[in-house]
Amino acid sequence: MVGTGKDNGNLFRSDNRGIVMAWWSTNYVLGGFLATAFATWAVVQPWLLPQLGWRRAFLFPALLLLTITVLFLMGAKDTPEEADLHPGCTEMDRAQRGSHRLERSSRPTAQNHPYGC
Repeated sequence: MVGTGKDNGNLFRSDNRGIVMAWWSTNYVLGGFLATAFATWAVVQPWLLPQLGWRRAFLFPALLLLTITVLFLMGAKDTPEEADLHPGCTEMDRAQRGSHRLERSSRPTAQNHPYGC
């Protein structure tokens, strides 16, 4: 989840990241449940390519995942600007906030940063 945390850090303000990651983490449990339910449904449908038998439990979830992957790759954006969102903290903001060479009044804080970094 390191990559996910880095991506979410660029797309969401610091005060919302915990909520975003909590919802994101539920996807692992919910996804496993829905995948099992879908695979079971695919197996018990006698009209759905009956010659494949139990193999439908592996084929149809894989086809669904392939479709979702293609849609994700077509629509995913690398930066908030590409997605027409307000950016979160930039690398410059993070560097300035942690730098001791800056004057105290010029150091960005969550209160004076426009996106709450």
